[in-house]
Amino acid sequence: MQNESADAQESQPLSTQTQSLDIRRLVYPLYQSLLWIRLFAACLIFYGALITVTGVGVLVAWLPMWIGVILLLASKSIATAYKENDEHAFMHSISRLKTIFITLGLSSIALIIASIYLIKYAIDKSLF
Repeated sequence: MQNESADAQESQPLSTQTQSLDIRRLVYPLYQSLLWIRLFAACLIFYGALITVTGVGVLVAWLPMWIGVILLLASKSIATAYKENDEHAFMHSISRLKTIFITLGLSSIALIIASIYLIKYAIDKSLF
């Protein structure tokens, strides 16, 4: 009898299975961190504004500012998901966090490559 109910549950579409899921339990750790998420987003936006002062900074200042804006939007979705037990808002916030991690990963790889190039350049010019 238990196998039949388990098989019936597995054959149901994912959307009907997740409707009974309490989104608040999943989003609670992020909801507790909303202050820190928003503070970090504000710091990134401020940092982006500060580095526009330099000549080269104008080229890269958009990146921390963009990540800060995405973090603010993610925090709004997290709050909505928790307060309204909204699965769509939860998935939207996770999608935005995924975008942030991908962007930070790619920019980290670019910075590592640029650092290696600059170290090689400094060694070739005997700057060390």
